[in-house]
Amino acid sequence: MVRKPKHFGRWIAIGVAIGLVCSSQALAKKPDKPPGGGNEAAPYVLVDLLGLPEGSSLQSDAQAVSQSDEAGGVFVAGNSRTAGEFHPVLWGVDGDGSFTEPLDLGAPTHPNDYREVSVNDAGVVVTGGGHVFVPGLGMQELPRLGGVSAGARAVNNLGLIVGGITFDDGTTRGTFGAMWVLADGVPGDPIILGGFWPYDISDTGVMAGNDMGLAAIAWLDAQGNLQVDYLGVLPGYDRAEAEAISTNGGWVAGHCRIIDGPWEAFVWSETTGMIGLGRFGGSISVAWGVNNAGQAVGYSDTGGGRSSQAAFLWQDGMMLDLNSLADTGGKNHLQLAKDINNAGHIVGLMCIWRPVSESHGFLLIPNGE
Repeated sequence: MVRKPKHFGRWIAIGVAIGLVCSSQALAKKPDKPPGGGNEAAPYVLVDLLGLPEGSSLQSDAQAVSQSDEAGGVFVAGNSRTAGEFHPVLWGVDGDGSFTEPLDLGAPTHPNDYREVSVNDAGVVVTGGGHVFVPGLGMQELPRLGGVSAGARAVNNLGLIVGGITFDDGTTRGTFGAMWVLADGVPGDPIILGGFWPYDISDTGVMAGNDMGLAAIAWLDAQGNLQVDYLGVLPGYDRAEAEAISTNGGWVAGHCRIIDGPWEAFVWSETTGMIGLGRFGGSISVAWGVNNAGQAVGYSDTGGGRSSQAAFLWQDGMMLDLNSLADTGGKNHLQLAKDINNAGHIVGLMCIWRPVSESHGFLLIPNGE
């Protein structure tokens, strides 16, 4: 039987009432075992996150995963193609990997393939297109103080949303970092953060991001003033971006790069400083997620061929190809890993080559949960 986390069914009913749930037509449901029969020896069980139905196409991607509840259930936020557009969607996945059709949040995501989506443990979703979905209230636009556009990158469990706003007065155009605070489910006017652009925010209120080409963490002090600490760069590189921060604020992940040159993923903590994670043989690696244990996920270029990008897990000083840690059924290739929670659940994007070429979101569940 296919189920959702116990708390998620309540929100689906709310979504129906406010007209946010997509068609109720039948959708192929995720079996209790992963595609390929489920290799019990594999460290991870693969869940194929089917998207919204549109003919034979189930194109989707998974961008963020919540912390797991007491039964191992999680929320996964991502996107699914419908009517030629990508819409942000929300899956509720049980501890055994079962789920039904995702909740269609309605507003098309940002053009130019910029589809960043984040979710917190209450199922609040923010999008790169400048929207926030709050269960019971639906989708709302983020206030932008006269800006021409706004985009959100992350939301934490305190209801703090971070991203940026673009202003244009007719002669000059600039983009500035911003923070919004949810009060009773409604976002207030943004706090402008100047040149610091936040990509993620911990549950301690510390942000990770970029300031003038440099990786940095930042926070608002008791007087509301922005404080910024720079993380440095790896030897041989001149730029860095911090893409993610753990929920406790102890670990940061991102990448260092040279203009028109190689990129290398890193993790950082106050104790270890910046650690380069290496690459699988190509010229690029990027870390997009990190948890409280310092495990990081992302992707690395492998140097060519059909599998020229591979999702990785970095732990204990080693970059591991996630394709070697899960039963992919022989037809799936885990291309990008976007997020990891404190229980080790990993989400991202996989390519399915047979019988047709598609892209699906995936969830990896540590085996034995």
